[in-house]
Amino acid sequence: MVLTREKLAGLGLDDGVVLWEQKVEAFRGMNILTPIAVNDAIFTAAYGGKTQLFGIEKNGESFKAAERWQHKAQGNMSTPVVVDNCAWLLQRSQRLVCIDLTNGNERWRKLESFGLYWSIIASDGKILAMDERGILFLLKGSAEKFEQLDTMKVSEESTWAHLGISGKLIFVRDLKGLSAWMWE
Repeated sequence: MVLTREKLAGLGLDDGVVLWEQKVEAFRGMNILTPIAVNDAIFTAAYGGKTQLFGIEKNGESFKAAERWQHKAQGNMSTPVVVDNCAWLLQRSQRLVCIDLTNGNERWRKLESFGLYWSIIASDGKILAMDERGILFLLKGSAEKFEQLDTMKVSEESTWAHLGISGKLIFVRDLKGLSAWMWE
C-alpha cells in the first residue's frame, strides 16, 4: 500500500499494478506519513485532512477500499504505531492522540505539544519516540491513558531520521552524524 499526494492505493507485489485506490484529502498535496495495515484494514491520517480506517474488500478478482470510520484528527509527518488496538498519532497540532481502531473513538489526547516530528517504535507494550529536537521519550503503550516513563536528550542537533534499533542498541542519526545508545 502507498499514500500519495491524493490517494491511498494497494499495489500488486509482483507487478506493481494498482489493485485498488481511494481518494484522500490533503493540504497542498502533502501526505507524508506511512499508512498502517491492521488486520483487513488500512489506517491513515492525511495532512490537512482527516484520520480514517478503510476496510479492504475483495469481490472476485477486484478489490475496493470502504471507509469504516473517520476522525477529525489531522496527521502530520510521523507514521503512527498501533498498541493495544489503539493508533498513536502525532497530529499536525503536535499533540498526541490515541484512537480506538475498532470504532474511531478518541481514547485520550495529550494537551502538551511534543514537536514537529516523531520517529516512533512500539515493542512489548512500550513506545520509544524521538522528536526533531533530539529528545527521546519512553512511554507506556496504554489505550487507557498517557503515561511517560522517561525522557532523555540524545542529540544537540536536529534529528529528523527514523530511530534504528538492534537488540539493546538504539541508533540516532542527526544532522551531523550517527550515535549509538545502549538501552537498559
